[in-house]
Amino acid sequence: MGDSSKTMNVAVIEGSVRGEPIRRQMDDGSFRLSFDIKGDDGEAPVTWFGPESKVPAVSENDRVTVIGTIRRYFYRGAAGVASRTDIVASSVVFGAGKRRRNAIVKLSQELKEQAEMTQAA
Repeated sequence: MGDSSKTMNVAVIEGSVRGEPIRRQMDDGSFRLSFDIKGDDGEAPVTWFGPESKVPAVSENDRVTVIGTIRRYFYRGAAGVASRTDIVASSVVFGAGKRRRNAIVKLSQELKEQAEMTQAA
């Protein structure tokens, strides 16, 4: 018998952008934006991928809510193989209040639909 439990990889963190974000163009023409977010319980690195027209205009000290997934990746460094964990952002919502709440509600609805489709398969 297979394992009937399902897992979800969802991260939601609210805080302030720490340091200046780093924006890079990838070989395929898309963009990557990297920044750290400092919340009440700690700090986390964030990476956003997408087209230039959608790059979030975040700056140091901006208050944002990041919605995404947790990713661990491996790379070869000077001391051998190393790893890093970050949040891959699907949404970066500025400020607080209604916009943030609506983005989180939309995400929860999408996750519920994905879970229902997975269970039906």
